[in-house]
Amino acid sequence: MLIDTHCHLDLVQSVTRLDDVLLRASDNGVHIIINPSINLDSCTEVLQITEKYSFVYATIGIHPNEVGKVMLQDVIPALESKLESGKVVGIGEIGLDYYHQDTEPALQRQCFDLQLELAITHRLPVVVHSRNAMQDVLTHIRNHYSPIKAESLAGYNGVLHAFEGSMEESLEAIHYGFLIGFGGPLTYNNALLKQSIARHLPLDSMVLETDAPFLSPVPMRGQPNEPANIRIIAQKIAIIRECDIKQVETQTTINASKLFHFGDAIVSA
Repeated sequence: MLIDTHCHLDLVQSVTRLDDVLLRASDNGVHIIINPSINLDSCTEVLQITEKYSFVYATIGIHPNEVGKVMLQDVIPALESKLESGKVVGIGEIGLDYYHQDTEPALQRQCFDLQLELAITHRLPVVVHSRNAMQDVLTHIRNHYSPIKAESLAGYNGVLHAFEGSMEESLEAIHYGFLIGFGGPLTYNNALLKQSIARHLPLDSMVLETDAPFLSPVPMRGQPNEPANIRIIAQKIAIIRECDIKQVETQTTINASKLFHFGDAIVSA
């Protein structure tokens, strides 16, 4: 069993038929998919998808590039109103993005703080986006979390999606109860740093993700990504670590299940 911890099915369905995508995912052993939101409109759309498909879950949040389109005072009430759905398993996609410069960094940081506190209040994990902002992301994590808090939340505090940092930064994130998300870029020939991190990190500190329809792995680059490709990423990690893919599949599924509180029934499925 495989879990795609980060797949934008609401965007996937704009380029291909969703039923076909999900059938291919199932055929490749992907039995749980987590669809993060990026703004309030996508929160609604994502939750509609989770109602239609029992194995799809949602995280809700305001992406840093979308922060400038909302009033900060409206963020928490709007997100809290979505938490009534039993299919919401986290807060995300949230974080900082200094690459696109769509929103003032100071405003991004304010919204990031608000959403981290929302997650802590409701004992939910966070899905964190970072683009050219890893040191600031880690500063916010230090300010909000501690190893003791990681234990009190009975699992992990969150995941650093599409991890862009160094080995040292990945170890610091793990220290604060965060997992490292690996996706399609791990398979690229020039991804030597990502591959080194995947080789040396403990297997119980990572999860798999596609970020579909973006970031397709080799040999699917140039095509829309989809959750079935999680198996390609798992295989790449197995090659890097010189272990059996089943070991990668089992441990990353356990990690994701603990992160999103799916429970033992999911892990043993």
